[in-house]
Amino acid sequence: MAKERKFKDDLAIKTLKTRKGVCQGYATLFESLAQSVGLEAVIIPGTSKSHPTHIGKAPGASDHAWNAVKINGQWKLLDVTWGAGTVTGEPLKFDFRFNDGYFFTSPDDFVLNHYPDNEKWLLTNADKDDFASFPLYYGSYLMEGFRFMAPGRGLVAYTVAGTVPFKIKNLKPGDRIAYRFTKDPAFKEVQPKQDGDVAEFEIPLGSNTGGYLTVYINQRSVASYRIVKS
Repeated sequence: MAKERKFKDDLAIKTLKTRKGVCQGYATLFESLAQSVGLEAVIIPGTSKSHPTHIGKAPGASDHAWNAVKINGQWKLLDVTWGAGTVTGEPLKFDFRFNDGYFFTSPDDFVLNHYPDNEKWLLTNADKDDFASFPLYYGSYLMEGFRFMAPGRGLVAYTVAGTVPFKIKNLKPGDRIAYRFTKDPAFKEVQPKQDGDVAEFEIPLGSNTGGYLTVYINQRSVASYRIVKS
């Protein structure tokens, strides 16, 4: 235990001094800081949902780490790594963009892209099948407080050309919605029908549409879906 504590302390100090680290460094630094001020905190290893190819896949080998901290007797979930920013571009580069949507996130939202190795840290009733079925939600989804009421599953199957109906809550007047398929790089805007803070629109599917569909709000990716012709 003493060796493990020293390893964590060394990693936390290195992360703080260099201002660089992967998720393990971020999570270890948070745990160390929380414990130093008397808070009970833990590091939670698990599976992340961070790429469109993860849609439909059950949790597998751990590829990420985050934290839980106890506040007033209640455990709160947070991901300080994703809260700091995201990796973008080609070549890949870390883009610092603070996102408080990943701090004290409700368990029902946190499980959309985090599945712990130890399921006691779910703090909700979702299971592995639910995790696999979710669409891929990006950081803007939590940051802006959007709620995709439909479609509820990340895999959209169709047999003939048609449309996919969308229903989004918490859109503000003036928000611009666009979409793009992986097989068609062109962005296409939609004009939703809005009733209060709820907007509805449809995205057409051609007879040969496939791949992944990403929805953008105000030029930021919000959610991706896998489109399959059955």
